[in-house]
Amino acid sequence: MRRFLQHLFLVYTSATIVSANFLGPRFPAPVHFANNDSLISSGWRNFTGVLNEYLSGNREASPKLLAGLENLTFSAGMFSIHDLTAQSLQYHYTSDEVKKGPGVKQVDGNSIYRVASISKLFTVFAGMLEFEEEQWDQPITNFVSATERESLKNVGVDLVNNIQWKKVTLRALASQISGIPRDSQPWTPAEILLLPDLTTGKYPSNPEASGRPPNFQPWSTPAYVDNGFILLGIALANITGKPIAQVYPDAIFGPLGMNNSKTVVPPNSTWSQYVIPETGVDQWALPGGLSISSGGLFSSLNDLGKFATALMNSTLLPADKTRRWIKPVSHTASLNFSVGAPWEIYRYTNEKTGAISDIYTKLGDSGDYTGFVALIPDYDAGFNIICSSTNTSQKSILASTIADLITATIIPAMEAQAAAESKCNFAGTYQSRTQGLNSSLTLTLNESATDPSLRITSWISNSTDMISLLPTFFGTSEVKLQPSIIEPGKAAFLALPVHPKSPPGSFLGPFLEMATDNEDWLIGEGLTYGGVSLSLFVFDVGPDGKALTASPVATRATLERVA
Repeated sequence: MRRFLQHLFLVYTSATIVSANFLGPRFPAPVHFANNDSLISSGWRNFTGVLNEYLSGNREASPKLLAGLENLTFSAGMFSIHDLTAQSLQYHYTSDEVKKGPGVKQVDGNSIYRVASISKLFTVFAGMLEFEEEQWDQPITNFVSATERESLKNVGVDLVNNIQWKKVTLRALASQISGIPRDSQPWTPAEILLLPDLTTGKYPSNPEASGRPPNFQPWSTPAYVDNGFILLGIALANITGKPIAQVYPDAIFGPLGMNNSKTVVPPNSTWSQYVIPETGVDQWALPGGLSISSGGLFSSLNDLGKFATALMNSTLLPADKTRRWIKPVSHTASLNFSVGAPWEIYRYTNEKTGAISDIYTKLGDSGDYTGFVALIPDYDAGFNIICSSTNTSQKSILASTIADLITATIIPAMEAQAAAESKCNFAGTYQSRTQGLNSSLTLTLNESATDPSLRITSWISNSTDMISLLPTFFGTSEVKLQPSIIEPGKAAFLALPVHPKSPPGSFLGPFLEMATDNEDWLIGEGLTYGGVSLSLFVFDVGPDGKALTASPVATRATLERVA
């Protein structure tokens, strides 16, 4: 025991304290994406250069995972809520099998693909627009009569073999944590493929639930469930009193101007705008029926850009609901993957800085079509990809590889562009114009590869050198600013201590690591003066994004930018 305690003490005392700071952006989101001197635009050119090199025939110098790219028809593009020209950063390629098909001969931003399970994201968003808040936590039995009949037969009976539908809420279904089987529940596969009357919205004669057992109890563990979104679609139709095929145009497509997004297979006369492989016509033209809400929608890259921008910009939802929605609901068995409603959330770690950026995605992958919607809240931006190929296994790998190439190239580029814009907009010297008040502040962009950040390099408050007091206030002599709340004309930052990283092997387990690595989360805003945190700095910002004044709020001084 003594030897163990000695070892524990040595590990603790030799550990280098590290602070993960707060989850979120290190700088205000970049606003320049598409202009030629933007690092993001440069990153996009690097990404497309890799694709061009492969597609031009230089296969040996290209990543091996791009093998077969010439057989994939795809469209990929960026979006940003701060720079609508970001949507001009696009790449399109048309394979021979699509050129020979009955649809579009050369894909562009308006070409229409099936988007498979990206439809689920539209379904949840439509529910957020149409459901009352309390309905999300009510059981599906309130809205789908077949589940009500099944639940009455099996309430509290044999939890292993009978789904307790009274415990399955709309929110559980949207969050992939309902525990019900993945497919064909409560209907058989043949019944799911039946097409409802898209004029009246009536479904085939309320089939009885088939009695399949659950995989898990509700709210136990997340598991992908197509059928949950079929049930959500029926609930949407019943709550709105509209055919499910009409819900999306009324609630989303129309208000957002998504003119190339559809819910049903179009007439042959309009196929010239659609992406249809030569040998994939039958699958492409398969009616969505009951599965429209799970995987039956059609859209284009430009429309997905409008949609994703509207989500991040809270165009149709209040901003507080958007922030609450774009969050995890449950972890998975992977440390780097969580699940939301219906988000599939990847944790990207910057290999140089260790900074984490969460990517909120929705994958669609069915038949000849694969796609991703990817939102990256740290940068108020993201990307979309939609693809088609009859080589279904190769198609899925290639779509993920394109997404990985964009992630590996564009996230560091957005971080670097955000840092460069912050240097221009916030770094500099601020001084008091009040007669007799000796107060000033100097901010500098620390451009180190491991911790780029806005640093406080000089701070005088009423003739007091605050730099010498930083160890007392923050526990360290180096302090950086992290954005906390940004609104038009104003930007708030929190001053946070800069700590070196802990070397590998510093901790025996998660408890001590949490207490050190998450120090900022534990301490919060730190010391206060007159009821205001010493860490709060607020800037008045001009229309061009540049700071005009800085206020270390606890000192009650407003300092004008002079350099």
